[in-house]
Amino acid sequence: MHIEKNWIDDIVETTLRNFNNRRIILWGKYIVSDEIKKRLEHYNITDIVYVDEDEDKQDNCEVFSTQMIDGKSDSCYVIVPVGIYDSIREKLYKEGYRNTDFYYFSDCIVKETEQYYEDAHGNKIIGSRKGLKIVFSGWDSEIRIGENVSINDFHLYIHNDVHVQIGNGVNGQFKSIRMENHSNMEIGDEVIIGETQIEIGSYSGLKIGNHSILGKMGTVQRVVIRNNAEVVIGDDFSIAGDFFFMISPNTRLKIGKDNMFSWGVRIFTDDGHSIFDVVSREAINVTQGQCREVVIGDHVWIGLRTTIFYGTNIGNGSIVGACSFMKGSFPNNCMIAGVPEKIIKKDVCWSRTSGSTDIHDCGEEYINNTIMLNR
Repeated sequence: MHIEKNWIDDIVETTLRNFNNRRIILWGKYIVSDEIKKRLEHYNITDIVYVDEDEDKQDNCEVFSTQMIDGKSDSCYVIVPVGIYDSIREKLYKEGYRNTDFYYFSDCIVKETEQYYEDAHGNKIIGSRKGLKIVFSGWDSEIRIGENVSINDFHLYIHNDVHVQIGNGVNGQFKSIRMENHSNMEIGDEVIIGETQIEIGSYSGLKIGNHSILGKMGTVQRVVIRNNAEVVIGDDFSIAGDFFFMISPNTRLKIGKDNMFSWGVRIFTDDGHSIFDVVSREAINVTQGQCREVVIGDHVWIGLRTTIFYGTNIGNGSIVGACSFMKGSFPNNCMIAGVPEKIIKKDVCWSRTSGSTDIHDCGEEYINNTIMLNR
């Protein structure tokens, strides 16, 4: 097992063994290739340049056209730290490069069929990956894809020991998904996900229940889950566009079933920065050994542009008014609104059906009197 090994370290080690004092060519100018360059310079290797197919990045000083490597395998060693593109491999072979003249980390396929993929790093894809551009930058990860999945072309960046389960009938138009070491993601059946960017940190997880809808369209639509954090979303969840969830390290977000969130909802499980008491010199918003979380019960309606902070717990069947600021515990079947928030009505229930005059449309299990909390 290579679970803790860093792919950049592997690229650097392989390069040191094989480059034979040739000029180093980094294929693609982006954050990873910059880090590789920095690591190699630590070994006093300074003859390093980039090639990139993006003409906007080419300055003919540090970044050149890929044509500059043509026929130069005797003087150039090429590092390719990007996803698998047949065109890159084909070009290298066409220009006389042998396997000892370049290192293409991701291009190490052991078996590849329409329904199965496996590479030399122990990474596997089970199910049809049509529409996915998967970049493995580590070892021993597994992706399982269900039947009738429709996903537009997007990049899924996978590090070490990552597990992904995409259910049947998922329709996704992700912007991108990045998953760090030992993370996991489970998307239930018949889920629709709009143009959403997802980041999942190390030892963290995201679970989205069946028949959920995340974002129709918008400019933000981002879920960021830092290290050692968790997001669990129940079945039949729906949220409109322009949402932003920031889940800080060692925190949790739990959303029950049959919830409806409007546009522009923001959720934060931490303040993001430490606040100190100048007299005591102690941090006053940092908890030790206690997991901060946001808990939202079943069948909760969150209004337009609501912001929800850590320490919030909302009971089943409740309603949060538009533009509210939420921080605290609130009972079931109540209406909450304002900045700061307050309970403005008790003993209410709500229905997804607009204009309904039948209380049974709310669902029998959610037609309840408010049970007030001891606050």
